[in-house]
Amino acid sequence: MPAPTTNRPVGVRLTDVLAPIYPPTADCYATTCTNQASQCREGDVYVAPDGDAATVLPLVANAIANGASVVVTSQLLPVAQVPQYVVADTREAFATLCHALVGNPAEQLHCTAIAGGLGKSSVIGLLNSIYRVAGYTAATADDDQSFDGSGIRKVDGKSSSPAAAASWLGRSNANGCDDALIEASQHASVDRRFAGITFQTVCVTNLTTKTPSTSRQSERAKIAWACKQLADDGTLVLNADDQDCCRLLSEVTGEAITFGFGETADVRGQILQRHTAGQVLLIRYGSESVAIETSTVGDAHASNCLAAAATALAQGISLKHTAHGIESAPGVTGVMQPVVCGQAFPVYLDRAASPAAVAEATRSVAKVANHRVLTVVAEQVSRESAELSINAARVASEIVLVPRQVAGSLGSVDGVRVVEDRFTAIALALALADPGDAVVVLGCEPSTSGEDSDEQTVRQLLQLRLENEEEVAAAG
Repeated sequence: MPAPTTNRPVGVRLTDVLAPIYPPTADCYATTCTNQASQCREGDVYVAPDGDAATVLPLVANAIANGASVVVTSQLLPVAQVPQYVVADTREAFATLCHALVGNPAEQLHCTAIAGGLGKSSVIGLLNSIYRVAGYTAATADDDQSFDGSGIRKVDGKSSSPAAAASWLGRSNANGCDDALIEASQHASVDRRFAGITFQTVCVTNLTTKTPSTSRQSERAKIAWACKQLADDGTLVLNADDQDCCRLLSEVTGEAITFGFGETADVRGQILQRHTAGQVLLIRYGSESVAIETSTVGDAHASNCLAAAATALAQGISLKHTAHGIESAPGVTGVMQPVVCGQAFPVYLDRAASPAAVAEATRSVAKVANHRVLTVVAEQVSRESAELSINAARVASEIVLVPRQVAGSLGSVDGVRVVEDRFTAIALALALADPGDAVVVLGCEPSTSGEDSDEQTVRQLLQLRLENEEEVAAAG
């Protein structure tokens, strides 16, 4: 006997997903969608960009000609061929629809957003290690790469789209991940790739601005979308040492936990010992306390450790597992990364380029150096921040080496040496360093091949210096 048939619609009901301002009179359902008019196929829901009618109308006409069955737009258009759904933000609508069409996989994962000005990727790395120690598998996504529980994929223009984000969450769920760690970056804010999902935890590392022209209010606006998507019973994790960050407390009605070095923080930290190969950090939470040793130096890293600890503790992970996870976390490439080749002085590689990051990096090195700090500034910086970055480096450095490309019209400045290029700057810093000094090379970017990287350059130059020293000693 043949199975009975029904007239049940296939796909997701657009009115339920989009909450339109102006829906059509009849219900419409979606099975596929796109925001590219030229890629539209028969039966697709086309989500038009925001913009004036003169710009949007030709795109809508192209999408309909290619087979679009429904149009989602931010304004009612003179189009009669297909139904229209008018929404407040088409970027958000597209992302929400992408996630809905794959079954909203984020609902099966514990989703955590890491937001803020600096330290986001470091906190994600620390949390990933904590979860692993606690027996959980975490999927991760930032602006550079994503991990879905099976493999790592590089992120480019296409793979940073809402459709790609929904696909990543779907794969992560299918691969058995328990958690999803998401970098709530400015790029994610612009393309709304994670709109439509709910975060159980949002951690705000700080509201430090990367460029001089960026206000702290603007930095808050960049993370507002993540806080808006925090679940009603979710937890907001905030930096108690950042006053602007703490003002977010008034905007959230749910639970909150703070971290910092002051006595008012819920998760409190104290650096007990610093040395060139790392530091010892004491973490207190309630009546519990634990001392951990990390191989990365600096107050910024210690703050990142506290941010990760507070997030893990807010999620019910024990302080013991949290401490073990932080200690076992691998160092982050380009974050106070030590280079050891047997030399008599420490050398660090750091990706800092903005004035705020440069100041933090050089201060961190100065606290472990016995004598001078020699700093090589980043090469790829804007004219706007170049002079400010150089001045920030001068505060904690006795010698600042600047490639001519960066120096521009910079005149004679005490403690600053302008050289031909970055290679010369690195070579001179390593040649001038004496035992007890410390060298920090800023603006380091990770290399996929390891060739022509700053680390490779530093290792080769250190090896040459050591060989020369041995020859001199032998001759003497």
